[in-house]
Amino acid sequence: KAYSQQYLTSSEENALERYLEGISALANPMRIKFIPFVAFIIARQSSILRN
Repeated sequence: KAYSQQYLTSSEENALERYLEGISALANPMRIKFIPFVAFIIARQSSILRN
């Protein structure tokens, strides 16, 4: 059930993780409450690009 509720593919998750690590390294971490929103935007963009 959890797999069917995933917004992102594993490669998209890895890209998001690298992005979050990068901005954290610049001493500008993203607030945790915004991460689901960013994941939703990525998923929406990728679904538009796939179609």
